[in-house]
Amino acid sequence: VVSPEELYEVLQEMDGSLTLAEVVRHIADAEQQVATLAGASEGDGYASGKDDQAIDYGEFCQLFPVRVQRMSVMLNRIDTERTTAEDLSGRFGSYRKTIQDWIAKLRGVVETIRKLSDTTIERTEAGCEAAKALKKEFSRLQDALGNAPGPFDAFEYQNMVQRAKKDFQRRQFGDDSPGHAKDKGKRKKEEVQVNSDLLGFDSFLQDISVCDSWSSMILPETRTLKQALNTTNKLAGRVDQFKAHDVAEAVIIKVTEVIGKADIQLEEYTSFVDSMAAPEMTITGAIGGVQLSGRGIR
Repeated sequence: VVSPEELYEVLQEMDGSLTLAEVVRHIADAEQQVATLAGASEGDGYASGKDDQAIDYGEFCQLFPVRVQRMSVMLNRIDTERTTAEDLSGRFGSYRKTIQDWIAKLRGVVETIRKLSDTTIERTEAGCEAAKALKKEFSRLQDALGNAPGPFDAFEYQNMVQRAKKDFQRRQFGDDSPGHAKDKGKRKKEEVQVNSDLLGFDSFLQDISVCDSWSSMILPETRTLKQALNTTNKLAGRVDQFKAHDVAEAVIIKVTEVIGKADIQLEEYTSFVDSMAAPEMTITGAIGGVQLSGRGIR
């Protein structure tokens, strides 16, 4: 802490016309500025701004405009990052439970299909009934995979799927392929609106679903199962249990990969949100915080 008298003695050597009253007024102005800043950013490393007629470190730093400007920019950035973190955490939190329930539903259906698949290879009436029961479970899976949880409603989600299909066709056949050489301006506008490289904190499952085509993932197996269950023109009138078993095993592998990817992504976003909810002490923390170097201060 520097008292007015101590500061006056030093400044007198530089300017003999300076008076003690002017130094006291200057200290009072510095304390007022610190008090104002402390009120706006309490706990960010500045003094409390008490009127003690002496200059402490926080008030001393207020004598250097460049440092004040740098600290102001830093505090604004901290406030912006805090606001952004709260927004992202809120968006993720609003769908977290829904995503967990969706993953649990997939696990339950896969486990049911696994049990039915084990039964289908039995050459009994139970095996035949198990093969037929797979149709219902496949339908449940198709519904879940085509409705990944997220902020987009069914109409918006289908638009995303259609745009992804068009993008895939353009990559496969080129821009001059039939049906893709028109409306280039419209296509460019759509490409600006869709960025497949980014996953939203609330829409990451829907984004992955579109990129990996979850809505059509098990359609080939569904068609194959339909053929296996078709008893028309069969002498024994029985279903093809072994084909149904093979199809069920293929679906289990596919959906298990989906569950694994969803689990990993959910855990990753949870860690992001946890780190944003409890950040480390800011660089300007009042207790134990790191202060900017005074070297070259001006």
